[in-house]
Amino acid sequence: MFNCKFILIITSCFVLVFLSCKKYETLPELDLGNNMNPEAGIEYVKLDSTRIYYAPNKILKSYVSIKANLISDMGFAYKRINVYKNGLYGGYLTPTSTKTYLDNVVSGQVLKFEYTVVDTDERESKKSLPYIVTIP
Repeated sequence: MFNCKFILIITSCFVLVFLSCKKYETLPELDLGNNMNPEAGIEYVKLDSTRIYYAPNKILKSYVSIKANLISDMGFAYKRINVYKNGLYGGYLTPTSTKTYLDNVVSGQVLKFEYTVVDTDERESKKSLPYIVTIP
């Protein structure tokens, strides 16, 4: 009798815990040219432009843009943009920061930049299409 009540209580606890789990929706995918909505053909995160500055060394300044209003219209709020350089994590940009970052470069170097969006629940989208920059 005691074992049946114990098993029933444990089973009920597992069922309650399972039912209380919240399933998060995944972020829209960015792997088709940054298209969160491929039908719309909109790039939500992209490398806007790059510029080389000549100090003692060459410095590449990259400008990134994000269409935060379109992301919020879909019910998401982004927390940061992750930057990947040559496939490796290279830092992040926040909504309050300037959307630029610097890299020391040399002539002939080829860099591949990709971006992901991270929402306030720490869910990361897929990487964008790569942006290839060749240093003259």
